[in-house]
Amino acid sequence: MLIKPLLHLFNLSIKCSIFPDYWKLTKVVPIFKKGQRNDIKNHRPVAILSTPAKIFESILYNTIFRHVKSSITPFQHGFFPNRSINTNLLNFSDFCISSIDKGGQVDVIYTDFSKAFDKVNHLQLLIKLNNLGLSVTGIKFFSSYLHKRRQVVDFNGFSSHQFHVQSGVPQGSNLGPLLFIIYINDIVQCVKNSKVLLYADDMKVFRQINSINDCRLLQEDLDRLVVWSDSGLKFNSNKCVVVRYSRKIRNIFNFSYMMGNNVLSVCSSIRDLGILFDEKFLFSGHIIEICKAAYRTLGFICRSGSFLKNINSFKLLYYSLVRTKLEFGSVIWYPYQSYLNDLIEKIQVKFLRFLYFKLMGVYSFSVPYNALLSIFGMEKLSRRRDVGMLIFLHKLANGVIDDSELLSRLCFLVPRRASRVQSLFSLHFGHSNLGAQSPINVMMRLYNALPDTVDIFASASASFKRSLH
Repeated sequence: MLIKPLLHLFNLSIKCSIFPDYWKLTKVVPIFKKGQRNDIKNHRPVAILSTPAKIFESILYNTIFRHVKSSITPFQHGFFPNRSINTNLLNFSDFCISSIDKGGQVDVIYTDFSKAFDKVNHLQLLIKLNNLGLSVTGIKFFSSYLHKRRQVVDFNGFSSHQFHVQSGVPQGSNLGPLLFIIYINDIVQCVKNSKVLLYADDMKVFRQINSINDCRLLQEDLDRLVVWSDSGLKFNSNKCVVVRYSRKIRNIFNFSYMMGNNVLSVCSSIRDLGILFDEKFLFSGHIIEICKAAYRTLGFICRSGSFLKNINSFKLLYYSLVRTKLEFGSVIWYPYQSYLNDLIEKIQVKFLRFLYFKLMGVYSFSVPYNALLSIFGMEKLSRRRDVGMLIFLHKLANGVIDDSELLSRLCFLVPRRASRVQSLFSLHFGHSNLGAQSPINVMMRLYNALPDTVDIFASASASFKRSLH
């Protein structure tokens, strides 16, 4: 019943280039994160917008995105369909591994913006929208959309006075993320000597270092980024850090990188988009950390779920709260060492023995792992990781994942007429285990080991996954 009046309002808004004032009101609810509850810094603001406004924005998003899609830098992996954390980190990992495997060094600058989404300058954003070819009517509409937005804070039944928002993109909205990546899109033009990757406002700039001159070239890119930030988003230089990835014991280039007047601190490890990277490019620290977190969560489920009788309820809790921790980003940190595989698998073994106890009333160590998997209809975590790698490869090879850089890393093998080699992919040569076990190599090796009946090009993702099983 609301379709016709909403359609009329949407069309009228576009025709008049006016976004209704009532839809510009945002209710902000602070949600506690951690630490002291009486410290406002320990709360995360959650924005609640008008439902009709969000419906309208979702319709506008499709039209605007189609118009600007070709102009968005391929180095932006956040808020962009068919790109993800995995594509961002795979591009980064592949570059670093290829350099480190040959005995090289990669210097990476991890940047941090100060309240990036709240500091977007509205006038500059409108100028950038105009540069992307939006019509005069479209610019007027977005001027109305951004102008005189209001917020009110709601907490424990009390509300603050309304106040106007002078900058930033509307958080919690459907258009806000798109407007932000449009605003930050031209920052990659500052990086002329190095490589850059973005995930929304998370940006890293990196370069292979063969001499001190390479360090100076990376510093020049940093200087240009600082100039860009002076007219837009400000860097929080105290949170910007340097990580030097290398397995060299000597002859490491220790250059002091500057951001403005501040010398950037050097870290031996950093959490990048949820994955822990260390300077040796080993993921044992990350795997141990996620295993500890998974054990804690599993223990909580086992202690708190004593009242549950349904085995499927326990499995659902395990899948959503424990297994997700053990599988997030596994295409990046895929373990090839048996002790790390066993460390991860033991968590599922413990859960299955708990399920067996709930089902039979006896906690037994004599039932083999494979038998437990069969009883409860589950798979080994190592097998699930293999399937995940192959599905990622299938999506990449069939254009579902929008990343030409990663696609170019796939080496298709064209055998000689008389050759008996049936493999589809030719693996990249690795000077060490790091290079030989790179994620791209693992994907291609896993596919080469499949029977000929599994065709990476002949089926959709769902049917390809079924053929793997």
